[in-house]
Amino acid sequence: MTGGIDPGSVTIEIAVANRRVQTVRICSTRPTTVARLFIGRAADDIPTLAERLFALCGRSHRLAAGRAVAAALDQPVDQACRTADAMGLAAERIAETLRGTVLGDAMPDARADPAVVMLLREALSAARTLMMHGLSDGKNSAVHAPALVARLAGAMHELGVPNAAPNLAPDRRTPIGRLLLEAEGETAFLARTPDMLTEADDRDVIEALRTHGESFAAAPVLPGRVAETGAYAKHWQSTAVAATALAARMYARLHEMAESLDLLQAAATTGVPPEADPVHSEKISPGEGFAALESPRGRLYHWLKVGSDRQISAYAILAPTEWNFHPRGPLIEALAGAEVGTGEEARRRVSRLIAVFDPCVSFDVRVQEAANA
Repeated sequence: MTGGIDPGSVTIEIAVANRRVQTVRICSTRPTTVARLFIGRAADDIPTLAERLFALCGRSHRLAAGRAVAAALDQPVDQACRTADAMGLAAERIAETLRGTVLGDAMPDARADPAVVMLLREALSAARTLMMHGLSDGKNSAVHAPALVARLAGAMHELGVPNAAPNLAPDRRTPIGRLLLEAEGETAFLARTPDMLTEADDRDVIEALRTHGESFAAAPVLPGRVAETGAYAKHWQSTAVAATALAARMYARLHEMAESLDLLQAAATTGVPPEADPVHSEKISPGEGFAALESPRGRLYHWLKVGSDRQISAYAILAPTEWNFHPRGPLIEALAGAEVGTGEEARRRVSRLIAVFDPCVSFDVRVQEAANA
């Protein structure tokens, strides 16, 4: 986030005995009161404010805020807008997932390779232009959209992202292909079936936000569940080709990027994306609405109330990181009992796993020998 707000961080404290994880503690300093900044603001200003506040996934936050306002105020959303939204979200999913894969802890040597960094910059440049303009607006007209998508696809392919979602076998000579080879050799973490957060959960999530507000947004839990969201939750059934849990999560990220590229290519060619509307938004009561969408890191929620003066009287935001890094959530399950080694070896292994969970803030891993080791 920007604008003078500290985005916070996540610390993962691990106790190891006999080379295996005994306990995990997640400590988060992410601010839980950001939504208060929207109170008293004009409804029309909320989308721009949301984008400015959140440096990561800014397009997603802007869209979720705008659609929540539109739902609350009964404002229609036409097909052109839905197409632009679908393209913007697809481009942002690619940009954030690719950047996190190449520059994150999962691939620590890539940032030192000028050729890799140049390819990443090329991909991010094209993705961000598509993110901002979609199929239209000034020089980035529908005529130019295919060229932008082709630029993006070319850079992605050279980095190692497959050209089509069904084909998840990257060239092992590419940077991401080499990363997958390493991930396939990491046997510390067991593959698990995720409890996926879906659109079917939206009403329960929103009701909890309405009732419990910031406390639920900081540590969300549904009855009997702490769900997972993001690429692996969506695509885990397509990762059977992976031999290890770490590789499976990497393949899920590849699937997410390839699927998003497919959407962009279809939209650039036909003017209509494969998915009709990427946002689930509803009016709950007069002046009250919500929006939910698949951001780069998972399902994102914005809920609000607008007064008769068109100013915001209540607001809540629930980001994907709070599900995946919940104190009883999927990261804890993935780490429990894993044979990670000790010291720096354990820190490196755990850091790579956390990198593919992709928190929206920086993280720190601390490893210590358990007292009863």
